[in-house]
Amino acid sequence: MDDFIKKMIKQNSDTDLNKRFEEVIKISHEMYELAVRNKIPMGPGMVGGSPCERDLLFWYLAARTFKPKKVVEVGAWIGTSTLVIAKALYEIYGEDFTITTCDYPNNVYIKDHKYKHLSDRIYYSNLHSDSLFKSLSASNQKYDALFSDADLTNNNIGDINNIFDPSNLLFLTHDVYPDSNKSAKGNRALEQVSKTYNTTIIAPKKESGTVVDGHIDYPINAVTGIALSGKYESII
Repeated sequence: MDDFIKKMIKQNSDTDLNKRFEEVIKISHEMYELAVRNKIPMGPGMVGGSPCERDLLFWYLAARTFKPKKVVEVGAWIGTSTLVIAKALYEIYGEDFTITTCDYPNNVYIKDHKYKHLSDRIYYSNLHSDSLFKSLSASNQKYDALFSDADLTNNNIGDINNIFDPSNLLFLTHDVYPDSNKSAKGNRALEQVSKTYNTTIIAPKKESGTVVDGHIDYPINAVTGIALSGKYESII
């Protein structure tokens, strides 16, 4: 994972990542404050209803590196991770991108914030992923990448073939733990996707977060894993 992150950083050597990471962390803190103000319940380990800062930086870096244009996200909760992905894509494409996101059963998306230029390209759905994937399959559109902070169902795994191009697949998922005895949603999802669609898996080897030396001052990634195939593999 360390080498993988260093390669992503090298791919973004044309930008001041320390500055960008500060902006990502600011989004995280502001969304957390809004969640507290709105009395939105948070589960154990949630930071404002999103992955921790280390993981959010990884999500941002992956989006900037692989540059998907049409993203599907599962498990958005209040929408912090969604805004982080949107920030990366906005920096690349301006308004020429979309993120279709869902969480279920509670509609707790926070939309009253100062990042309207990002959320204008986000389509929020208060749906179970099975229903969202079924709808996307029926639309006959193809999407570029799947970001997930939720369990993927067997239906989801099957529908990937209808929504994405499995030969060029980018799948990123949270809660991937290095302890093989710890069954977690991310571990299960990575295994299912890789087994079904023959992807390359890159997973964290430690849970404490990865610290990148050199000109990057922030620890990046804690428990996020990624699966790649085709053109996405060739980028790194």
